[in-house]
Amino acid sequence: MSDAFAVTFLHLALDVTGAERGMALDSARNVMDMVNMTEATFDEGDFTGFINVQQAYERNERPHITNNIILDEAAAPDTNTNFAALRVVIVFTMDDHGAVYIDQHISHGVIPKADVEQLMLVADHAIANDMLAADVQTLRDLYDSR
Repeated sequence: MSDAFAVTFLHLALDVTGAERGMALDSARNVMDMVNMTEATFDEGDFTGFINVQQAYERNERPHITNNIILDEAAAPDTNTNFAALRVVIVFTMDDHGAVYIDQHISHGVIPKADVEQLMLVADHAIANDMLAADVQTLRDLYDSR
C-alpha cells in the first residue's frame, strides 16, 4: 500500500484543474499534505472537506463532485439562493491509496467535468499499473497522453 501516491496526485490535480486548495489523505483518512490550507481551515464554518470525503466513500462515487454548502440533496433549497461561501468540491478516492480533496470558490468557475474524469482515469491507471511511485511530471505526461 502506498499512501504517498495521494500526495503526488494532489499536486497533479491542482495543476490540471487550477483549484485553489486541496489536501491529500492517507488510507486511514489522516491528512498527509495540504496546499493553501492550514489546520485552522478545518475549523472554518464553511469547510466540509472531511464530510465530503466520507460521502465519497459511502456513496462509492469516483470522483465525487459536490459543494461545501448542500451536503444533503434532499435539503437543498427549492428557490434561487445566494451562497456567498459556495465552493466547488471534488474528491478522488483511490481504494487503499488514500483520497484527494480539492476545492475552489464558485466565483472562479467550475472545474470541467472532462478534466475531473481524465484525472480519475490517470489515478486508476497508475494504481493498476504499479505506478504509485511516479512523480507529478510522469502523471502529467500520462494525463496529457490520454
